[in-house]
Amino acid sequence: MSVTSKHSGFESLSNSTGSSNANQPRPASSGFFTPARAANQPANRRVFYFVEHEMGTVIKSQGTDMYFSPGAGQVTRVVCATSISGLGGARDQIDTSCLDNTTDRTFVGGLGNPGQVTVGFNVHAGEVAHEELLALKDSGEEVSWGIYGSMATTVPTADSSAVMQPVVDRTSAIFRGYVSDINIDIAGNDIWKGTITIQRSGSVTFDLLTS
Repeated sequence: MSVTSKHSGFESLSNSTGSSNANQPRPASSGFFTPARAANQPANRRVFYFVEHEMGTVIKSQGTDMYFSPGAGQVTRVVCATSISGLGGARDQIDTSCLDNTTDRTFVGGLGNPGQVTVGFNVHAGEVAHEELLALKDSGEEVSWGIYGSMATTVPTADSSAVMQPVVDRTSAIFRGYVSDINIDIAGNDIWKGTITIQRSGSVTFDLLTS
């Protein structure tokens, strides 16, 4: 039986005894192995081809924007956000253990539990966006939110149903939720700092592909 192995970016052929064969080396792309057999090759020969994938790039936090939609076709930016966390949410466990299980329990996944998104921000006097956030806390209205990556400055849009939309040149995370709390901290020799707590409803839609 013959197999191919990759050495320094080339494929070479060796037989089951370990001796090398004079197969002409061929450049191999970076990626992962995909086993395949060419139509003209014997059944006992397996050739591993590389499928090439480009490596992605990191997303810098500086330049990230957060928006929400107060109404159909309208978007408002959360001005001077300083941190965003809480886009996760563990899925429930449903116990499927039987009486004849004698070692460990068995489980299947249940519904997800949307967590709370926490947004830190610096409070600005006369800032309309901050007034709108306080109004959302008072009303308890559920709205659409979007977080957009730093690789561009394209302003997102909302559709006629007031749902935030992804943009082609920015990564995004879009979700629905209501403002459950806004806390303002005032310390000596400092500035006013706020924390928005958003209770998510439903899943987060991530879009990590950009044009």
